[in-house]
Formats: sequence, C-alpha cells, structure tokens
Amino acid sequence: MLIGTILCAAVAVVVAVMGQSKPGKSILPIWFLAAVMLVIFRFGALAGILGTVVSGIIFAVYLFEPLGRFAVHDEVQKNNLMWMVLVGLALSIFGHPPEKKSASSKEDAQK
Repeated sequence: MLIGTILCAAVAVVVAVMGQSKPGKSILPIWFLAAVMLVIFRFGALAGILGTVVSGIIFAVYLFEPLGRFAVHDEVQKNNLMWMVLVGLALSIFGHPPEKKSASSKEDAQK
C-alpha cells in the first residue's frame, strides 16, 4: 500500500514539474487518472485512495498558479483537479478488481 502511494506521488511530482510550462497543463490531472488506475490494480484500493489525495495536493501546490499554495485561481484547472480527485476516489472504492478467494474460503462457502 505504501509503495503504491509513494509511486503515485512520485509520478505526480514528475508530471507537475514537467507540465508547469506546458499550455495544456489544466488537463494533466485528468490524464493522471491512468496512473491512479494502475496503482489501484497493482496495490489495491487504499493505495489508490491515498495516491489520489496526495497527487491532488501535489498538483494544487506545484502545477497550478499560485505555485507553492493550495489555492488554484483558474476555474478550469480547479474543476479538472476536483474531477481527478472525485473520479480517482470513486475508482479506488468501486473499481478495484475483486479479491481472489482461497481454497479454504471456497470450502466455507459450500458448507
């Protein structure tokens, strides 16, 4: 779980730093949902939840103006960031693959 959260945060830092001067940076949080999905499938729902929240904070502080603050002044950027967090949390809660049942749990279900 912790590895998935750290991985998600590290990718968010790279995206934020590399995307600061790009003209289409307001859409980067939406594209980042692909990374969140990979974390969910590999490390689980809790890593996806924590990774989404940490990534949202990183994007707010290091990607959007004013840099270094939680405030996001541009409405489009603020909306995209909000949608990234909401969809990331929803995917983490409802979109993770079902856990594989072990042989003992299958025997318990048959009883």
